[in-house]
Amino acid sequence: METTSRKTNLLSTVGYLQQRLKSAALVFCISDFITQEETFASNLLKHVVQKHDFIPVIIEDAWEERLPEGKGFFRLQDAETGAEMTLNLSRKKRELYQNLMRERKEGLQRSFYSLKLDHLFLRPEEPFLSSLIRFFLARKRQR
Repeated sequence: METTSRKTNLLSTVGYLQQRLKSAALVFCISDFITQEETFASNLLKHVVQKHDFIPVIIEDAWEERLPEGKGFFRLQDAETGAEMTLNLSRKKRELYQNLMRERKEGLQRSFYSLKLDHLFLRPEEPFLSSLIRFFLARKRQR
C-alpha cells in the first residue's frame, strides 16, 4: 500500500483491511492514535471492528505526557506536518499541557470502550513482554 501523505490516515488503512481480509482475523493496530475524532465514529471502522478481532496498541511516549521542568520556551515540530510551535515552560502552562494530555488519553479510552475494543498502552522505554502477557491473560479470563 503506497502512502501519498506524511499525515496519518487511519481510515485509509482500515479501508484497505476491509477490502483484503475476507475472513475474520486478529488485527493489531499499533499507533499513537493522534488522529481526527471522526475516525472513531466512522462506519468503516465499526464494520472492521465487528468482523475482526481488532486490538489497538497505543504507543505512549513520556515526552508527550508532560513538558520538561524549567524556565523559558520549548520548540516543538510536528513530524507529520512540519508545523512548529513554541511553548512557554511556566508551571501553569506545564499543568495545562499535562491536563490536556490526560483528557486526550481518557477520550481515547472512551472511544475504544464505545467500540467495545480491548486495547493496550505500551511505552517504548519499558519492557513490553509482561504487559502483553497480562493483556492476553485478562482477555482469556473475560471470555
